[in-house]
Amino acid sequence: MQDSYSLIPSVWGGVQRTLSPQRIGRYLPAAKGDPHLAFRLYLWNIRLCEAFYLPCHICEVAFRNGMHDVLTSRYGREDWHLDHRLLRQIPQRLRSELEKVIERARADHAGEASVHHVISGLSLGFWNNFLSNNFRHLLWNAGIGTLFPYADSSETQQSAYQRVEQFREWRNRIFHHNAIFDKRPTAQMQNIDTLLGWRCKDTQWLVRYESNVSLIINSRPRL
Repeated sequence: MQDSYSLIPSVWGGVQRTLSPQRIGRYLPAAKGDPHLAFRLYLWNIRLCEAFYLPCHICEVAFRNGMHDVLTSRYGREDWHLDHRLLRQIPQRLRSELEKVIERARADHAGEASVHHVISGLSLGFWNNFLSNNFRHLLWNAGIGTLFPYADSSETQQSAYQRVEQFREWRNRIFHHNAIFDKRPTAQMQNIDTLLGWRCKDTQWLVRYESNVSLIINSRPRL
C-alpha cells in the first residue's frame, strides 16, 4: 500500500515535533530531500518491521527450542539450567541472566513455574553464546545434527554462530524501532529462511507461505 498524500503544514509540523525531526530526517537522503517522501518512507519502514515480526518470532522460538533440546540431551535432564556442571562453566553474566529469569518465572508463576518459562525468558544473545567457541567442548563436538539437522555438512560452528548473530542484530534493530529499509532486508530474510531450513523444512515452508516481507519491500513509496 502506497501513501501518496502530503501533510498540510500545520499537521506536518505537529508530527515532526512529536516524532522528532532527527527521526524523520534519517529518511531524507533516500527521499532526495523531499520531506513528505521521507515521511512516507518512515511509515513504510514501520510496515516493513511489522512484516518481519512473524519470521523473526518463529525463527527465534525454533532456535531456542532447538538449543533447549541439545542441552537437555547433553545433561540428561530437562531442567539443565539447574545443573551445576553447566553453571560452573558459563560466565558470570550468563549466570546472572539465568538467575534473574528463574527468579522472575517463580515470581510470576509460583508453583506453576516450569522450564518452558525459563526458555522463553532468556535472551537470544544468551542462546547464541552456546554456539561461540567458548562452548565448543560443551555442545559442538557432539555435532550439528540435533540443532540443525538439515544444514549442509560443510557448515561450521563459526558459520552457524555468525548466521544467528546476524539474525539477532537484525531482530534487535526491528524491536528497537530502527530504520531497516536500507540494511539489505531481502538478504536478511534469506538468512532467516536459511536458519529455518537448517532447523525444520516444514517450519521453513510455513514462514515462506505466511510471510509478506517481499510484498512490503516491493511497495516502497516513490515520488
